[in-house]
Amino acid sequence: SASPDRLWFDPLPSTIEECLALRAAMQKRTLQFVPSTIPLEQVLYKQGTLNPGAVTVFNGLSTSMGRWFHQLHVHEAAVVQVRQWIREFIQHQVQQGCKAFQQARVLIFGSSANGFGSPLSDMDMCLDLPQPLLEEEGTEAMGKLAEFLETVVDDVDTSRLGARIPIVMFRVPSSLWSKDLPHAVVDGMDFVECDLSLRNPLAVLNTAYLRSYAEINPSTRVLASIIKKWAKARDINNPARHTLSSYGYILMLLHFLTSHQKTPSGVVTKLTPGATPLLPNLHWMDPRWPTAAAAA
Repeated sequence: SASPDRLWFDPLPSTIEECLALRAAMQKRTLQFVPSTIPLEQVLYKQGTLNPGAVTVFNGLSTSMGRWFHQLHVHEAAVVQVRQWIREFIQHQVQQGCKAFQQARVLIFGSSANGFGSPLSDMDMCLDLPQPLLEEEGTEAMGKLAEFLETVVDDVDTSRLGARIPIVMFRVPSSLWSKDLPHAVVDGMDFVECDLSLRNPLAVLNTAYLRSYAEINPSTRVLASIIKKWAKARDINNPARHTLSSYGYILMLLHFLTSHQKTPSGVVTKLTPGATPLLPNLHWMDPRWPTAAAAA
């Protein structure tokens, strides 16, 4: 048995060295390797001279990333058409199938609309109502809508109707849209998994926010796709297992891009005052604006 004067947990680290050692052990256990913290400049330059071997490796990596992203999104235009068709189709069914939702609009949010998802990502939608419903009314109305949707789509799942934000899950088969969009039928895209939630205005605004970054610099989408693929392969993109969500990794990427710059030699370094970041920070506000607004 444990000694009475012995704690049931290991003593907390008391030095920076101990913290770094514990972090390295965690990374080795979780990632199977310890990430390098060597600055990029030390990799690209040796004694002030550019290392051609490192440049070749990085150029090859960039080319491979771009090629993989292009292959992943080769049918993106067709998939966008399908998603828009589904949104309009579901909005029509919602307005017809439930009296409480006759004035509702169906909005797309999440990875299928923010520019950082795969073309085959699940489709997240929510109902935008002119007047919000009470919690009990909303859950009841979503239940009636689910009953109606069972007659027009496949595999309707109501297991999350009791959540804080009621959700109905279902599949929209390709047989529904193929007659209207025959040119948009993609091999392997037999159906689209859909989630329809009652109201989620914050998620809709956040989707527009991320979409702005995706549109400003398309390279951001390539980096995000690679990072998400890497995290999924390492099984470190599951909040249920105490790791970051894909959204968390995207936020980290955006922070990096908005806080770093490219030097004339092409090396990425931390942002210096007055320099142009790799990606503009949409949260930044010119300090003159509040004064100008007050004067107006």
